[in-house]
Amino acid sequence: MVQVIGENGTSEVRYNKKDEILELNENGDITAIDLKAQDETIDKKGDFQTLASTTLREAREYAYGYYYKVSLHGGRDQYWDVGNGKGGKYIKQTSKNSSKLEDFEDIVDTLIGSEMKFAGANCTL
Repeated sequence: MVQVIGENGTSEVRYNKKDEILELNENGDITAIDLKAQDETIDKKGDFQTLASTTLREAREYAYGYYYKVSLHGGRDQYWDVGNGKGGKYIKQTSKNSSKLEDFEDIVDTLIGSEMKFAGANCTL
């Protein structure tokens, strides 16, 4: 569990490795993300890589290996390259999965913030 104490309260992130579920608790508001859930995935080989793409945003959390990269492909579709340290997959963003993908982005960003605070607290000059 990673706990972050900020100006707006306390956030906790828990990872259930057995079931591959990330749980974000922000001041009692709990969001769970099932990393094994099957979304519309795209094989990382083949036609997908030939589409012209523009990276919109990306981040990588190094302690556990979580990352995301959001790209615009073909000028209209957003695809997410997401990973949990053991593997990754491409997911086409749809109206059904956009909130789950954004929650995953928030969790990765929270983990990164926690690493930065931890590194800063343990840094001596």
